[in-house]
Amino acid sequence: MLELINRTNHESFIQSVILDHFVWKNKVYTSFMEASNLVTEEQLHAHNHQECRLGKWYYDPEKSRKYSHLEAYRELETPHIRFHEVASDTIRLCQKGDIHQALKKLADMEETSEQVFHLLIELLHQMEQALSQNASSSADQSIDDILF
Repeated sequence: MLELINRTNHESFIQSVILDHFVWKNKVYTSFMEASNLVTEEQLHAHNHQECRLGKWYYDPEKSRKYSHLEAYRELETPHIRFHEVASDTIRLCQKGDIHQALKKLADMEETSEQVFHLLIELLHQMEQALSQNASSSADQSIDDILF
């Protein structure tokens, strides 16, 4: 039962992070398409790689201790940072009216977005594998040890 709860918890979290990722990407596209909907500097700061939901989770020391042995977790940081940098650059270029350069940045953003997306899916698979491997050894694990 605890394995099922843990698996569902992981799935829900990764799905919410993926949704957040696509919502932020959509805001960048909206800034590109509609000058009236530009993202503010305050919103950019609130959505940097450390302040977004994934970043807060990723940089939490307990989560790092718990998941840093997973390859996808370790590989996720660089493209995640890059995604936020490129998204911010795109928005700033839109704010300056440099649509040609912003369009180039959108292509970079798509590439890093795909990397982040695939690593999140892989991270979920690796979490599930680790759960399956540890299921028998963690039979006496409490519910508090499981939940994020």
